[in-house]
Amino acid sequence: MSLQRGSAYSLIEVLIAGAIVAIGIAAAALMVNAILVQEEANGYALRAFNTQEQAARLWQLGVSSTDITNILPERCSANSTNPGACSIYLDFSSATTTNAGAGTVQILQQTNVFHSGSDATNTPIYSTHEITVVRPTIR
Repeated sequence: MSLQRGSAYSLIEVLIAGAIVAIGIAAAALMVNAILVQEEANGYALRAFNTQEQAARLWQLGVSSTDITNILPERCSANSTNPGACSIYLDFSSATTTNAGAGTVQILQQTNVFHSGSDATNTPIYSTHEITVVRPTIR
């Protein structure tokens, strides 16, 4: 009985198939890494925006800015340019104004600086978010 040629895979075909599978696995690993990095950055932003919203509501209730940073569950930093990877810088600047028909209101410009991730060289990236909050002055 003689063997037929062409019924088996050649070594070149097996190597090419292995290389294609390896490229696919590497691409999937890179994609998973990119998704995890993006999810981490989204988590930083979500925590910072939630903290800023909580601080705004506490200010509207009449709590002082120093008490707000002590009440919040997040670590608040005093460093506005580099608050650290797990802390948030909150700045409160308020003014009082009187509008005809609306009465006297206090306006708060609240600035939030937080660590939002790292660049390709592993240098921290900081994001700044500002909101304006108003409360009536009834006292």
